[in-house]
Amino acid sequence: MTIKDFLYIKTIMDEKSVSKASTKLFVAQPALSRIIKRIEDTYEIKLFNRIGNRIITTEAGIEYYKMATQVLNITDNFQMGITNINKLSTGKIKLGTTNFIGASILPKILPIFNNEYPNVEIIIGETNSIELENGILNGDLDMVLMPALDDYINDNIYYDIISKDNFLILLNENNPLNKHGIKSDGSKYPILNLKLLANESFIMVHKNQRTRQVTDVILKKANITNPKILYTLKNFSTIQSIIANGIGVTLMPERYLNEGADKILSCYAIDEYYKAYQNLCIATNKNMVLSLATKTFIEMLKVLLNQVSY
Repeated sequence: MTIKDFLYIKTIMDEKSVSKASTKLFVAQPALSRIIKRIEDTYEIKLFNRIGNRIITTEAGIEYYKMATQVLNITDNFQMGITNINKLSTGKIKLGTTNFIGASILPKILPIFNNEYPNVEIIIGETNSIELENGILNGDLDMVLMPALDDYINDNIYYDIISKDNFLILLNENNPLNKHGIKSDGSKYPILNLKLLANESFIMVHKNQRTRQVTDVILKKANITNPKILYTLKNFSTIQSIIANGIGVTLMPERYLNEGADKILSCYAIDEYYKAYQNLCIATNKNMVLSLATKTFIEMLKVLLNQVSY
């Protein structure tokens, strides 16, 4: 068995499909089928059972998967060691982030890093927080720039907290609840009792987005366990535009506000009791060795984030 054999079979098992693995690996399906047959014949085992168009991993296949994962991790660690020895004359960083954070931060850090280390390749994936954490855990990502919440912590992930981002309540300027806002010393925004939103129609982001998970936790603390959700969207700017035009309410991190949003929307702070915030963090796998390139990128990123707002 070769390193490629381990990679190919593991990918087939991860994708649960030879055709999907073929697309991901850029290897023809017949070639993958021949590799499967060669390994099965050599060790007199069955890696997969085929049911229609589906493939099911056998017990022998599961054992192969465990070994393949270990071997590939050892190989990755060796390659990282070589990269360290080369002092960043080459290298690769697999970076994950959410769409909003990526658009806000990466344009600031990438030109600086590229100027210092032009031969280090950065592969960037943008998706939701759940998929990003999965990517950290299965080794597809070296590091992730994402929101984190105390209630959603994975013990195998190290969360390096960079800053705290408070949530706001966003209402249309004509919403009757505006009369209940209370000015507070030391707060940029007046405070609105969260429980007053119980009968409002919400515009939310999707459940696999960290901001939605934080929102659900905050509302639950206010005994709003089954809010009326009018629309579910992905884009924060679109949500703000809809509310500005007279439909719905939402909770959103202050940093996610469009420029000038506080001039066309009513924005309210939330009482500290609800712990209505999320943390911006750099997440890495506790059980994986970081390459010198990744470590250097993280340190450079932390310096930048301490200097500017995103």
